[in-house]
Amino acid sequence: MSLESGSLTLRRFYIQSRVKASSDSSWVEKLKTNAFVDRKLDMEDENMGWSVFGDELATDFRIDNTAFGKFIVFSFRKDQIKVPSGLLNLHVKSRIKERMKSEELETLPQKQRQEIKEEVLEEFVKQTPATVQVIQVMLDTARNELYLGSTSDKVSDLFTQLFMKSFDLKLQDANFMATAQQMLEEATFEKVLDEPGITIGNPAEIHPEFEDTLEGKLGASYLTWLLFNLQTGEGTWKTAHAGEFGLVLNEYLLLEGEALGSKQMLLKKGVLAKCAELATSLRIGKLVSKIRIEMARDGVQSEEEKDSNAEVWGLMIDKLKYDFSSLKVPKISEGNEAAKALGRFNGIIDSVELMDELFEHYLKLRYSNKWKSTLNEMQEWVSSLQLPEE
Repeated sequence: MSLESGSLTLRRFYIQSRVKASSDSSWVEKLKTNAFVDRKLDMEDENMGWSVFGDELATDFRIDNTAFGKFIVFSFRKDQIKVPSGLLNLHVKSRIKERMKSEELETLPQKQRQEIKEEVLEEFVKQTPATVQVIQVMLDTARNELYLGSTSDKVSDLFTQLFMKSFDLKLQDANFMATAQQMLEEATFEKVLDEPGITIGNPAEIHPEFEDTLEGKLGASYLTWLLFNLQTGEGTWKTAHAGEFGLVLNEYLLLEGEALGSKQMLLKKGVLAKCAELATSLRIGKLVSKIRIEMARDGVQSEEEKDSNAEVWGLMIDKLKYDFSSLKVPKISEGNEAAKALGRFNGIIDSVELMDELFEHYLKLRYSNKWKSTLNEMQEWVSSLQLPEE
């Protein structure tokens, strides 16, 4: 999944101090301090460093290949030698048998077994090419945010360590809780910590193994409200910077909760607003765990109206992390390569701003005196959904 084309997955971070403009030459100089350098690798050894965005074999950082408008872009490259343990063990076992046969031994001392294993491992390392992983990075100097093209916790940890070493800047994972703290006054955020979840169903029995985190409760509450809003509202949202969008549910919905029975309910087909499984799940207390939505600028287009140049976005959001997965942005067909890249980066930010505005709207509604009436409306909506026929 690449920042350059196709669908992508992004993890967002807040940068803890104000960054310099993208035109500042210090970005290039700091990238050079930990640029990727090829070296011989040992088993399970990792070699990491920065490389040029879109040309990850290169490390000749310059403003013209690193700065695109307000964005700084580069790549995090990680090489590693990985030998499959199963294959390694088979070769070691075969080599031990050969040694025992040639020396007419019934068993082989542990020291010799270890020596054989090291010999085989060294042979494998010499003939095994490195596994190369490239994760592209986009830093928005205006928003003071960074976007990493991976949601892996291990990759995130390694990246943040190298980023801090290179730039002396701390990163904060922009999950639901961190984002809520950014958006709200301290007194209101304290209410989020005290009461992150919502209840719209009536779980008759509680699953003894279900225990959600604060992050999960807040995320599930927001996504359930978003589902309600998509199914009962006008389906449009006017953003402060990116214009008006139409939003629809895109035939993927995962529900999860503490109600006894099936802990998860995945719905992919059918009209979900009238889906019997959806009605049952919500009524017994499950909330939305993952949702896929589609957004179109200036309203949602019909299938007949869609074309290759349509401004249509799509993304998946999970309750546990405010990550953007399976993110699709409009294709930019005009301009040179630099202009197309800049257009794509701005398209990514359009989707982020839209989701942030929706989340902020939910938070301010949820912790206001208007919430009680909204909750009543959500409960009435759940009651109106069609139950399965007996």
